[in-house]
Amino acid sequence: MNITELKKTYPESNSSLLSWLTFSWISKLIYIGYKKNINESHVWELDDENKSEILGEEMQRNWSFLIQKSKMNKKFFLKNRKKVEKCEEKNKKIERNISLGFCLFGIHAKKIILASTLVLTHDIFDLTGPLILDGLIKFISNNEYSNTVGYFLVLLLFIRLVVMSMCLQHSYNYAFLAAVQTRSALMHLIYKKNLRLSTESKRKATTGEILNLMQVNTQIFIELSQYGHQVWSAPLKIALSSILLWVYIGPAVLAGIATMIVLVLFNSVFMTKYTKAESEKLKFKDIKMKILNEVLNGIKVIKFYGWEISFENMINKLRNSELNVLKKGSIFYSCFNFTFGLTSFMITFISLLTFIYIDDKNVLTPAIAYVTLSLFNTIRIPMFLFGPAISNLIQTIISLKRIQSFLLLEEVEPHQISYTKNNQHAVIFENASFSWEKSSTISVLKGVGAGKSSFLSAILGEMYKLEGKLNIDGSISYVPQQAWIQNASVRENIVFGNKFDYKYYNCVIQACSLQTDLDILVAGDKTEIGEKGINLSGGQKQRISLARAVYNNSDIFLFDDPLSAVDAHVGKHIFENVMGTNGLLKNKTRILVTNSINFLPQTDLIFMFENGKIVESGNYNELISLNGCFTRFVNNNSFVNNTEKENDENKSEFVQKPVKEESEIKQNFDENVKNSKIIEQEKIESGNLKARTIYEYFKASSFLITFLFLFGYLMMNVFYAWSSFWLSEWTNANIEPSGDKFDKGFRILVYGLLGFSQNIFSLFSELISVIMIMNSSRNLHKNMLESVMHSTMHFFESTPIGRILNRFSKDIINLEFIIPVAFRDLVYCIFELITIAFVITFSTPLFLAVLIPIFFIYIFIQRFYVASSSKLKRLDATTRSPIYSHFGETLNGLSTINAYNAQSRFTNLLEKKINENNSFFYPSMVSTRWCAVQMEIIGNILITSACIFGVMAKGSISPGIIGLSISFALNISSMMRYGVKCASDLESNLTSVERIKEYCETPQEADWKNKNYQPDDKWPENGEINFVNYSVKYRQDLDYALKNINCHIKSSEKIGIVGRTGAGKSSLSLALFRLLESNDGEILIDGMNIKRMGLHDLRQKLTIIPQDPATAAIDHNTDDLVQDTIRTAFSHCTMITIAHRLNTILDSDRIMVLDKGKIVEFDTSHNLLSKKSGLFYSMAKTAGIVNEF
Repeated sequence: MNITELKKTYPESNSSLLSWLTFSWISKLIYIGYKKNINESHVWELDDENKSEILGEEMQRNWSFLIQKSKMNKKFFLKNRKKVEKCEEKNKKIERNISLGFCLFGIHAKKIILASTLVLTHDIFDLTGPLILDGLIKFISNNEYSNTVGYFLVLLLFIRLVVMSMCLQHSYNYAFLAAVQTRSALMHLIYKKNLRLSTESKRKATTGEILNLMQVNTQIFIELSQYGHQVWSAPLKIALSSILLWVYIGPAVLAGIATMIVLVLFNSVFMTKYTKAESEKLKFKDIKMKILNEVLNGIKVIKFYGWEISFENMINKLRNSELNVLKKGSIFYSCFNFTFGLTSFMITFISLLTFIYIDDKNVLTPAIAYVTLSLFNTIRIPMFLFGPAISNLIQTIISLKRIQSFLLLEEVEPHQISYTKNNQHAVIFENASFSWEKSSTISVLKGVGAGKSSFLSAILGEMYKLEGKLNIDGSISYVPQQAWIQNASVRENIVFGNKFDYKYYNCVIQACSLQTDLDILVAGDKTEIGEKGINLSGGQKQRISLARAVYNNSDIFLFDDPLSAVDAHVGKHIFENVMGTNGLLKNKTRILVTNSINFLPQTDLIFMFENGKIVESGNYNELISLNGCFTRFVNNNSFVNNTEKENDENKSEFVQKPVKEESEIKQNFDENVKNSKIIEQEKIESGNLKARTIYEYFKASSFLITFLFLFGYLMMNVFYAWSSFWLSEWTNANIEPSGDKFDKGFRILVYGLLGFSQNIFSLFSELISVIMIMNSSRNLHKNMLESVMHSTMHFFESTPIGRILNRFSKDIINLEFIIPVAFRDLVYCIFELITIAFVITFSTPLFLAVLIPIFFIYIFIQRFYVASSSKLKRLDATTRSPIYSHFGETLNGLSTINAYNAQSRFTNLLEKKINENNSFFYPSMVSTRWCAVQMEIIGNILITSACIFGVMAKGSISPGIIGLSISFALNISSMMRYGVKCASDLESNLTSVERIKEYCETPQEADWKNKNYQPDDKWPENGEINFVNYSVKYRQDLDYALKNINCHIKSSEKIGIVGRTGAGKSSLSLALFRLLESNDGEILIDGMNIKRMGLHDLRQKLTIIPQDPATAAIDHNTDDLVQDTIRTAFSHCTMITIAHRLNTILDSDRIMVLDKGKIVEFDTSHNLLSKKSGLFYSMAKTAGIVNEF
């Protein structure tokens, strides 16, 4: 079968009955994973019934039908928006009248009923085990029975084991399949609902809450699928076992059950305390993650000011509180595990104690003892799992309620905007008494909070329409005030899912002044943009957002102050070539919200807003003649509008180079493709787990503590085996003709002491494990935090914040809970299997002949499975992250996505990512079932062999020994199966240690302190700066950002820095703070070489006000106020100002003009403006400020 065929059809659908029963159809994939790394070419395409789009549509149909059936359509609870309280009351009624849970049950009823039937069958057959054991013991005890009876009983036992194995594994598979389909469908439903939320609903459901629904609340169904059936099967199994126990030990069973109830209630106290501690820990974790998220978002500012240690201490303080609660919770969890083991022993001990003393005629025979033990073992697991199953069910119900509440939130009213064809007007507002014609430019004007952006939101359908009518004729493109940029290439951001038109794309690039930027970028327009546009300036992001709108070629364009973040001369170019009367959009309707007045004379209509109302409207000249609000606004601005006076000569300076031919672009792209990726691919460890990772984990935990933990488990199993042999010898003595030479009081006392000793060492190991958890968690988290805070800016620019947060959340959770539990349980299984093998071999030495080859087969299957399982789980985790990244990106760009009517495309992208994840997740789970079946087969062979050897040894083996041997053998399958699961869980989750260690070794900045070269407290006293032959690159494989810079800045001098995009303005500030480290040359401040001193000694003595898109969008009056404050407050300081608006630096002592990383002009503004052939004069003239000076 070739790869194409492999991807077409899931082999399960064409497998034979035996292959289907044993999950052997997955064997080929497991073999591939054993031999080499698995990738997407090795897994199969999902069947239609498992695809997200099919499941989502089915879920949507059923959910919509349920709402309609309950007569709770949108009109019902959106009838009167003014009556908010009544609306909310009706919303609550809706929640009470419909149930998402019933909706899901209706969809998956067949699978749920089938899985439940298989569980019931498994449990009934499980209860027959002790009865068959009783028959075998009686067979050994009675010489009258022929060996045929013994072999028949062994055959019955074998059939029982096979039926149980198949029923259990397929019940898990059906339950898991229903859970995965539910998760996929709910993700689809939540995503589509999110695209339709009203503004009020967006306030009720925060971004974090919605992400939580996707990440946590949908995942709970996977966890429910594993043990959810215990909610009903555990009580049933306990009841049936109790009935059988009554048959063997009579009323003594009541003492055992009473003990179980008391200890389970006592145990529940520890679980309650643990749950409370977990909730408390989550509160500290949430606060810590919130602060860490803020730190990572503002890491550049933190580094500028040298605040890393302060924030690190703040996080560590919260971490210490979290660790204190973790310690408390871990102790409670350890006590819970101890009391669970103690409960199992105490039930047996009290029952046997009561049995032998309740009636002197009661004799503890092998049949009674081992059948009783076997029956108590049968109810031990259900008893243990019942509590967690109830807890899991409660969490599922809570999750369902949260998801249901979200799905019932108000949606955008689709009928509040009409889309009637109108040949004259593109947008009509009635009851507002205005409309405007097609192919016109409208400006919306006024200060902050006047209602300008709300005006655009109303057109986008994001505001409540209280009254009136709004009609829109045509498609819409929208440019928000803060650009929304996807983590994709420049071209993908601009084309935005439309068909690529090279010629028109070329025109858009030129009109939006992007060609210079594309020339600078390594792979041109195929360069990847980092998360939230981290590797772009504010102006570059805004121009790409603008280009996206223009390329979309809609009928109506909404611009929310898009020119505020770009340089003045670039803004003028864009207006003229995009929005102006001769621009690309000259035949389109353009609505521009702005604080600037420079371009107002070129617009057809101006609306003046105050307090959400239009106070004046008309064209520029009409409003000036009114001498009202608009006139005052114009007069109060420091800019005098000279743009209309510019002649055509200015425009020629902004004619851009044509975009390179496609073949040339491709050639350049191929040469630079390795540099085009800003966001580095998340590292996926290949192959089996490295020994170094295991070493690092136990090193962090402490080798001595690990040894003590293992010693405790060793001693626990020694006493376990000892107590078992003691019971065997006791029961054998009771059926001897001479009777037992020891008193039954002595027998039960020794049995009790051995059992208590076993549990004392269990408690010792549990408490030691708490120290392991605390050591590993404290050390690795501390090292990772220190490393990340000391990392270079390149690390933060190339690593998504979500990926870093994932290390501090999911990987630390694995470190604190999943890994310790998996390690503890694996150690428990290993020692238990060794004890079982020892007891059976001691009882029937022939068993060794089967055990040795089976042992090697077991190890091979274990390694064979774990190698593939670990890789599939890693790929599952890696492909799950893009789902949440896409969802988070969508949440940030909802307005843009809805405005461009791109909901279907983004939903399809989500479906594709969910399907890709499930294509690894489903095989991962099926491979677990495959492994479980193999373990069941091996276990069944061992159990059957032990029974056969017992039958063969009749006459030479005592009933007590055969009872001991077979009762131990009955646990082999579950122990082997659970042991492999624990080994797989441990190996796959130890990748978290790999991931944490990776972030403990990130590229580091220079030392924060250098004692050998430390400035005194007064430095820098003068503030004199010298650049000497200074050159710097962002990365070694890129060109120089600054080239051979030589300049001297005097003490207290005020320097303005200007230059076109990519000239090196920001690079200069980064160099001063050493966020960029020099390749050549040096920077001296008051004679000290800044490269030699510690980073904090440098950064904490300098001050910067970094570029911020909020500050870029302020109106001119506010900008003037900010500039005056800076001039006054920092009059005695050396000050360097990087300007978007040239007028803000005209009064500087000198102005530095940068171009392509070099200083091309450096003089006073007067001298530079006198030089008409110079670059600064050209920029000033284009910005319309030459006449002012």
